[in-house]
Amino acid sequence: MIHGVLTWPSNKLHERSGIVPIDEVGTLEFHQLVKDLIDTMKSHRGVGLSAIQIGVPKRVFVMQVSPTSSTQGLGHADVRVFVNPTIVEMTGDLIEMDEGCLSLPGVYEKVLRFDQVHVLAYDFFHPSKEALWDLYGIEAQCAQHEIDHFDGITMADHWGPVKRDIARRKIQKSLKRSKV
Repeated sequence: MIHGVLTWPSNKLHERSGIVPIDEVGTLEFHQLVKDLIDTMKSHRGVGLSAIQIGVPKRVFVMQVSPTSSTQGLGHADVRVFVNPTIVEMTGDLIEMDEGCLSLPGVYEKVLRFDQVHVLAYDFFHPSKEALWDLYGIEAQCAQHEIDHFDGITMADHWGPVKRDIARRKIQKSLKRSKV
């Protein structure tokens, strides 16, 4: 099911997401949540989506940075599912990257991110095992962005009042265009 994505400055986006109990990962309900995240991310043409962005305060996000046409199981084979992820190390350079967010439609701004991160997360397909992901470039950027969402942090939280006001107007304009 495709969900609407919460739009900043929704208070729900500032909630902290809770840990997913491992025995919940194998349930049909959790699989449906992951499928909904994938479908919603793809329908909104995103590269990542956290559960909190569809109103579910759980520490799970999906990411697809290189689309393919092959499908498998819950979605495309190149979609990654991160359950209870934590960044264990940020390496490489701290660089300024253009960044967008499905919760801030039409807004793209520079954000400082590490270009390499090591993420420890439960493997969605084998929930009893944790996996270490070495992520680079846009994948590293996406993971940092989505994990920020778990702690109630959006891109706009890094800006001053003038930039937030500009973002608010861009979002309103983008939402009006999407309704036409």
